[in-house]
Amino acid sequence: MKRNSQENPDLKIDSGQPICLALGGGSAWGFTHLGVLKCLDERKLKPAVIAGCSMGAIVAALYSQLGSADAAIAAVKKAFSGRTWGLFSINPFFYPAVFRTERIGKLFQEIFGSKLIEDLQLPVIITAADLKTGLPVYFEKGPLVKLLLASMSLPVVFPPVRYRQHLLVDGGIASLVPVEPLKGRGTLIACHAYGQYKPLLRIPNIFSFYLHNRYLVNYRIGSLEMEKADIKVYPDTSGTLMHEFHKLDLLAERGRQAMEAALSGSPENLFP
Repeated sequence: MKRNSQENPDLKIDSGQPICLALGGGSAWGFTHLGVLKCLDERKLKPAVIAGCSMGAIVAALYSQLGSADAAIAAVKKAFSGRTWGLFSINPFFYPAVFRTERIGKLFQEIFGSKLIEDLQLPVIITAADLKTGLPVYFEKGPLVKLLLASMSLPVVFPPVRYRQHLLVDGGIASLVPVEPLKGRGTLIACHAYGQYKPLLRIPNIFSFYLHNRYLVNYRIGSLEMEKADIKVYPDTSGTLMHEFHKLDLLAERGRQAMEAALSGSPENLFP
């Protein structure tokens, strides 16, 4: 993807290289990816390929399907507005997980139809984790809706997805920020939706203590993967929680600001 350096003198992007984008998981924090894409749209920088995990995979698929960050933001608002948890129904006896995913699967079906990943306008790689092998699996082909559900199927919360020889769950279990399948393809931009680390300053209850420990593990997995990226984006997610889907506009704007800063080489956005 050839770019004239005089058009964007502050970009840390090799003008002779395509842009590859890795979008990590993070539930509502994944809405920061929408702002990352909006910043790239504003600069007329189109990724050649996007690898996504969990919410990052959903955002990548929407962007590829609809063609712009603004359209993807509108679609996410329509999907999540006022009914986030209404998209899921509780499983009887919590088996094999607390929630069922038929409703959100139907929503994905309305948006994407029966598309395959390879039918999308822009190449997308969907990340999931295989419980049989304990390894990440990166899908560039296959049924889009099924593999999106697999990529977001957080164990215990959502049921695993069987696909071919795999038993798939949320990709963040094994590869939260999927930079691996993008290595060698061009200038690699990666966004860790967890942002800066949020310390636990007190232990209000055992449940919060457990959740923070899970958060720490995922944060570190993503941070280690980020080291392989050429441009690292850490949005400011302070003052927000992973389940606050109603803060889409705020999170998207913070993602846009972080992408702008990273492209300009602001050091506070280059390291966790």
